[in-house]
Amino acid sequence: MKKYDAIFVGCGLASGLLGLRLKRSRPELSVLFLESEDRWGGNHTWSFHQTDILPQDQVWMKNLISKEWSGHSVRFPAFTRGLSGSYFSIRSEQFDKVMREELGASTRLSTPVAELRKDGVVLADGSHLYAKVVLDARGAFRPNREFSGYQKFVGWEVRLKNPHGLRNPVLMDVTVEQKDGFRFIYLLPWTNETLLVEDTRYSSSPEIDREEFDADITAYIRNRGWEIAEVLRNEEGCLAIPLTEGELRRQPNEDGSGLLRIGVRAGLYQPTTGYSLPYAVRLANRLATIRTWETSVLAQTLVQFEREQLAFQRFSLFLNRMLFWGAAPSDRYKILQRFYGLSQKLIERFYSGVTTKPDRARILLGKPPIPVKKAWDCLLDPSRDSKRILGNRLLSTLLPSEVRA
Repeated sequence: MKKYDAIFVGCGLASGLLGLRLKRSRPELSVLFLESEDRWGGNHTWSFHQTDILPQDQVWMKNLISKEWSGHSVRFPAFTRGLSGSYFSIRSEQFDKVMREELGASTRLSTPVAELRKDGVVLADGSHLYAKVVLDARGAFRPNREFSGYQKFVGWEVRLKNPHGLRNPVLMDVTVEQKDGFRFIYLLPWTNETLLVEDTRYSSSPEIDREEFDADITAYIRNRGWEIAEVLRNEEGCLAIPLTEGELRRQPNEDGSGLLRIGVRAGLYQPTTGYSLPYAVRLANRLATIRTWETSVLAQTLVQFEREQLAFQRFSLFLNRMLFWGAAPSDRYKILQRFYGLSQKLIERFYSGVTTKPDRARILLGKPPIPVKKAWDCLLDPSRDSKRILGNRLLSTLLPSEVRA
């Protein structure tokens, strides 16, 4: 009976990046990747800023990158701003291609899993596979609607009849009608005539009305003076935006089940923006250095890593509560508009998930873009001890200067 050193269930970003690192640092490990779909990475586009990861990480990830731009911009009702620094995107077809080349011999696609156990998995056909370590990377849990908002989107990749005129991505065009919460258009120009046009909404509801989204994207393209020659691809998705610490850490790695969770499954993403790549890269680097691949050792490492990230994520959770509980849906954009008026270095650290204590203080300074009473109420996290939060440790909780156990 073959027993693998590790079985990964789910072939998404976190599994792929860790798989690449292990292939180079621990080639002797016997690893298997299982995916219910017929490809790595599904139908996604992952993006990140140059400052989100270390220069040495860009080296080992270079084959994954589909496009690099020299900067990006945002557009709000009050201003338009250009920001410098490289911005990168990874298209799922490129991700799938590289993973098949690098990890294809260790991958079984179109293989649904019925049950995860601490000593292996049971496949949908009833067969058993055994491993010393099982890593659950199947994406997020179904959210608790009471303690979550939603970032939902529909994207069209289109070829236009004439050049669109964009040199760099537009991360947020908020000059559109605000509906269904905070709404913006995300633009990625792949070539002079092709680009991704994505309608994104921070909504209280996870439902996606494709007819409405498609009509709004069509109208946006028409209003820009562009004409579609061909729709090349569609994508859509809905990511839970956690509002509390308990929702972010729905299934902690110290729950005693013996199953280990990575990626979005473990709540390892920027809670406000939804960017997951920086967390996946940092975790891959951390786990690739472990010499003893046993569940107990990995669990300890994962718990420590999650705690380190949580010290920064807590502040994003507070901002999320301001977005969804403190602001009227039509006014949610004002919070991001104010944020994008701050320094570029602060914005970069926020996206990468490593905000500093002065960053948090700077974000809080001045009159909030929502009523002060509502902003104060958003300090409360229902999943934690409110009295402790509002006691002497208020500032150290919101503005942590070190990682706390």
